[in-house]
Amino acid sequence: MQAIEDAISGPATVLAESKLVLAAEPPNKPAILLTGAHHARELITIQMVLFQAVKFLHGILHHNTEQLSMLNKNNYYFIPVVNPDGLNIIEQDYNLNPNLNFITDKRKNMGPAGSDAKWECS
Repeated sequence: MQAIEDAISGPATVLAESKLVLAAEPPNKPAILLTGAHHARELITIQMVLFQAVKFLHGILHHNTEQLSMLNKNNYYFIPVVNPDGLNIIEQDYNLNPNLNFITDKRKNMGPAGSDAKWECS
């Protein structure tokens, strides 16, 4: 694993790369990038990226021919958190209010029902 670059708030974005070297490795394998957490409140995507990485590891350990074939044909890059600053905002919200069962939605376009906000096209 390696850090891509430092984010604005400090934590680095982590990149994990698959490197399965087999005897008949093609010289230029296609690259597949799996990313998660593009937006602050889409936390499930982190687990989706990590699940695929674990699935490949499981396939290697148990000699799963489908997984080995996929790893032999492609290079995979895993970035579980593309937006570490957004994740930091969510963590701060929770740390300020640990008794909440939900995270409040702070989007600007969400107003109370029946509000007098007028949307216009330009």
